[in-house]
Amino acid sequence: MVSAVFGIGIVLGTSTLAALLCTPLARALAVRVGAVARPTSDRWHKEPTALLGGVAILLATGAGLAAATFIVGDGWAVGWRIARASPALGVVLSTALMFVVGLVDDLVRLRAQSKFLFQLLAGAILLSLGAIFP
Repeated sequence: MVSAVFGIGIVLGTSTLAALLCTPLARALAVRVGAVARPTSDRWHKEPTALLGGVAILLATGAGLAAATFIVGDGWAVGWRIARASPALGVVLSTALMFVVGLVDDLVRLRAQSKFLFQLLAGAILLSLGAIFP
């Protein structure tokens, strides 16, 4: 068993490394399939911007959960035999929700108020299942 601070460092480091590796791949995929936001008057960017960044975030979160499961342990992550109310389940559910919201937004463009409500819901799911720093 590892200390809480060291365990958090392992999970965050794994997720960060995975995000750094997956982001260029997700960007290349977005450009390849034409999932690119063009500049308009209501957008802040001045150049075409690749969408589908949620794919990289989803993969990075999965890598962090894998690190939590196999390296950190200590009951934090979801066990393979029993999925129960745990912080890892909160991470999985809130990440899945935000991935779907982001994908829908990339495809049909949701209003900012709708995205904010889904973010609040994802945060409530995360906290209600105990995902807090020790």
